[in-house]
Amino acid sequence: MKIIPTTFTSAMGFIIICLNANAIKPPLEVMNVTTKLIKPASSFMMAGYMSPPTFEVNNIKDSYALLEGKAKVKFNISTNEYINYSAHIRKGNILYGETSGYINHSSENITLLTDEVNSGYYELVVEAYNNAQDSSQQIFNIRLE
Repeated sequence: MKIIPTTFTSAMGFIIICLNANAIKPPLEVMNVTTKLIKPASSFMMAGYMSPPTFEVNNIKDSYALLEGKAKVKFNISTNEYINYSAHIRKGNILYGETSGYINHSSENITLLTDEVNSGYYELVVEAYNNAQDSSQQIFNIRLE
């Protein structure tokens, strides 16, 4: 049986690559281990590494005034980290108002404006995301009247 040199070379190259593939580490990881100076922080490398963001929602009322189909829902978000937040009012799968922003290790007063709503029960949904895009969500039942 005669083996063609090109086939043999290709097969050997493939085997060598397969055996060495697990031994190769990304350059930033190698540099971090050897120098202890570089710590990769980009979200695509560290996704899932950080814990979900922690935040508190305060000063929520049970009921908010509704005037001509509009309401101002005011509350406060506090956190000890950097987060991006998104808040909205929903009933079922329909959104009636939303706002978003960021908070950097502090507390922010939030005003969410609704439009074209009727008197009734709704959910205030507050979501927060950290730099790794991990998220946390808190839901509050409110009444607009």
